Amino acid sequence: MRKATKNLLYTTILLIITCGHSQAANPKPLLPIWPITNIGSAIDDDTLTMWRNKGDRCAGARNAYTPFPSKGTRKDMLPEAFPGASCDDGDQTLFNGLLCASGIEDGCVAVAQAQAKSGRWYRSPHRKWLWSNFCFKAGTDQKSKDFRDLCANGFSPDMSLGVMLYAVKKKDANAYRRWLHWLDAEAANTKICSVQPDGTIGSDCQTIEWPRVCTHDLGYSEEPAPFKIFGKEGGRCALRPPDALDFAAVNDATHTAPPKRMAAWETESRVTLKAILSLPGVSEIPPLLLVSATDPVHFPLHLDATRVLLRMLINNPSLRTSNLPKLPKDTDLLSFFDPLAATGSDPISISAAAKVISARASWNPFYRLLAEGPTPTVRSMILESCPTAQDRDQDINKSSWLWEKEKTQFTKANSMYWDCLFLGTLYNRMRVKQSVVSELLDTFLQYADRTDTILQLANRNLQNAEAALGLAQKTLDEANRAQKDALEYAGNAYAQQNQRITSELQSLQRQGANAAASITGVQNRIAQQEADIVSMLDTIPQSITKQVCPDRPPFDPVGDALCRNVTTITSIANPAKDAARSALENLRSQHTLLTRTLVDIDKGITQAQSELAELDARHVKALADVSSKVFDLAIKQATADLVLQTRVTQGLRQAVATARESHARFLDYVSVWRPKNEGSDTH
Repeated sequence: MRKATKNLLYTTILLIITCGHSQAANPKPLLPIWPITNIGSAIDDDTLTMWRNKGDRCAGARNAYTPFPSKGTRKDMLPEAFPGASCDDGDQTLFNGLLCASGIEDGCVAVAQAQAKSGRWYRSPHRKWLWSNFCFKAGTDQKSKDFRDLCANGFSPDMSLGVMLYAVKKKDANAYRRWLHWLDAEAANTKICSVQPDGTIGSDCQTIEWPRVCTHDLGYSEEPAPFKIFGKEGGRCALRPPDALDFAAVNDATHTAPPKRMAAWETESRVTLKAILSLPGVSEIPPLLLVSATDPVHFPLHLDATRVLLRMLINNPSLRTSNLPKLPKDTDLLSFFDPLAATGSDPISISAAAKVISARASWNPFYRLLAEGPTPTVRSMILESCPTAQDRDQDINKSSWLWEKEKTQFTKANSMYWDCLFLGTLYNRMRVKQSVVSELLDTFLQYADRTDTILQLANRNLQNAEAALGLAQKTLDEANRAQKDALEYAGNAYAQQNQRITSELQSLQRQGANAAASITGVQNRIAQQEADIVSMLDTIPQSITKQVCPDRPPFDPVGDALCRNVTTITSIANPAKDAARSALENLRSQHTLLTRTLVDIDKGITQAQSELAELDARHVKALADVSSKVFDLAIKQATADLVLQTRVTQGLRQAVATARESHARFLDYVSVWRPKNEGSDTH
């Protein structure tokens, strides 16, 4: 038993050693999470430079922030003396986060400068400056349109995606964690209120712990937030349950443990999401698309596409695979991938979400790029959708991010140029060399074969381990049962059995004594009967009387009177002696029967005495075993074997799960890189 257990343990250790080195020693290569078998040519640098130069920037403020990408200028914002007086920057942290994700450093700097020392993030560096220098200065009317437009709702859950893109791209975990702690502290200030029929906020507000990304929202929005907290209005700053998946994904990517309130919110949000996803008509929706699927008006598809990009970025922060990445050795195959978390960050979930998004808005090259990769068709769509060098500035409305527009407004006249720079740069980054594509596919197919072999080996070892585990459990059960039986035998069982057998023995002994007495009596009677028979005569005289008549003629009536009785004496067998002999035979039969009965009784007595002796011997042994703790030692040994075998089995179960997951994920990457309809370049 122990030898088999040790052999399985060695097998498990070997499997872990050969297939499970740490990620720290073998960094994960940066792999594409998009199709790579139909790559279009690059978008030229001149076009990218033109888009960059045509895009507007908000002016910088001395010692506060540098100029940053923004929408087109506005003339109705602030007095001319203010920095950024004509800056249209309401959603720039999201857009600059997208620029940052594609590798445009201007966007990364703008997101970083939009964070305050407290950890709070704002819609732009300019909006952060306004918060400190305008929103609460003397003379500012907090009920005015300026305050509502420039100060209230100073951030939004949508803007959070821009922060996450920046944090993952730049690996700025410190800034991200400072933000989480600000969110955690501000969660204590969230109020939820009823909404009156006329749309105003009721007076029955209560404070709850719920994370919010800004401080001033209730009473400043033209309409209630689309998401209700426990059935009440919580404002447009409050995070939504689907946002928890994004935070969880970035937490995993940055190795961040969320603060207490944020962690509790994530748990509660997952419960809510599980309930929502179980509803009819919703269960088939990928969690990444839940927001746009349930509220397409307030949460456009563009945000879910950004969620897909975020997860691509988590898997490959550079979004570039220009050279063959360092791939694992055979001994590292099972530790090649990080464990999957329920955040939609695995290749299949990312690819499936991208395809659904693309199918809903096939005219959008951003969505098509995420779903199909940098194909020639996607390249053409980008160039056709974006302004060219020949387009006049006055014909372009720079107040829009083109990729979030509906089809009716999807025209290059609604481009801010930065959107085109973002997508063109992203397209170029996602391009993979054909030589790299071929080697990636060949290598991953080989890895899939090898992990399948490992999986089969692990399954066989697991089957043996589970059989050994069952045997170890049986051995322990038998040891426990033996101890229980011994303790019970040494106590009541022995006394009860001893009493029963002794009672049976005494009964047999009484029966034997009675039988022996009966035999003696029968023997005496036989002797007396034999003596009586000897003394009896064999024959006895018997008188026989006959009528004798003289001869006479026939029919002589007088003749009868002459007849007379004549008596003679003769010897006959003595009937009393015959009866005595018969009685003697009966007595001898009784003697034989009694003798046989006595023999059987003697056998029963011998058997009972033997059982008593055996019972006493067992009793003595049970007492000795109990006192010497032989059962305790057996149980201890069996328990140790069971614990060891349990660990072996658990290790093999984990090995099987790891091998199965690794095998599936190698195949998942291949299926993402080389989709089934790879021969087509049409949507």
